[in-house]
Amino acid sequence: MDSFSVRRGYEPKKGLQVDTMDDDLKRRIIDVIHENFSLIPMRHVWTQWVKLPVDELDLGIVHAKEIFMEKCNETQTHHEMYTLVEIILHNMDEHYRDEFTRDMNYVLAENMSAWRIEGDTVILAMGEEEAKAVRQAASISEENADYARGAIRSMGVNDPDFENSITQSAKMAENTLNVIGGRGNGISSKLGSVAVVLDLPEDIVRSFKRMNDFANEFARHPHDKKTYRDDRNDAMLVLVWSSAMSNYLHGRWVDRGRPVPGGPRPGQDAHAGETST
Repeated sequence: MDSFSVRRGYEPKKGLQVDTMDDDLKRRIIDVIHENFSLIPMRHVWTQWVKLPVDELDLGIVHAKEIFMEKCNETQTHHEMYTLVEIILHNMDEHYRDEFTRDMNYVLAENMSAWRIEGDTVILAMGEEEAKAVRQAASISEENADYARGAIRSMGVNDPDFENSITQSAKMAENTLNVIGGRGNGISSKLGSVAVVLDLPEDIVRSFKRMNDFANEFARHPHDKKTYRDDRNDAMLVLVWSSAMSNYLHGRWVDRGRPVPGGPRPGQDAHAGETST
């Protein structure tokens, strides 16, 4: 859940961090490193990341720690910080790597980083195009942004809730229908109302309904929980699909002059059919 300050609008909500790293994320990464400092392979970090002669490391661990932490605080780019994390992972005693990875992945998920640790490598939790689609869909409205954040955070490494992630993603797609003027109760009615004014291809309408059925009937409320368990792949599929469909519908709506369901069709005179008095 967002903090009180964020929920009340005193602080901005975080967006997905792909090629950026805000101060909060950087600070939390440094915190995890600091908390595990005795386990850090300092000789490798010193020569490969701090990039100072190894003989200076021999002056004492207190001296080395001060220099190392100073460089951490001065580092400005996301790629430098993730390079540091990888150097640590590549050279850390494997007995401690799992716990370090768990703590670091929790921080990445909580702070809306698009990156995760797999093995000893920092990778994108989603592809560049997928991340771009999610960011674009989240920008459609504040509600969409909330749903996207909820979906991503529910895919976190610690205690993930994939069912809730799928729920949040499906709600984002439905909310997009609300934004573009969908009318009625439920997805089918709202989709039907915008399909007319946007001249949506029937294949698009069917695709929307099928994926929504998957999200609602199969993944969120499967008939037999014993034989089906939603997982990260399901959650990512619904998030990316909901984002792509939201962007498609919103873009088509904007391109056609933001028509209102029940109003004139695109290209139709708003006064067509009226009789003069």
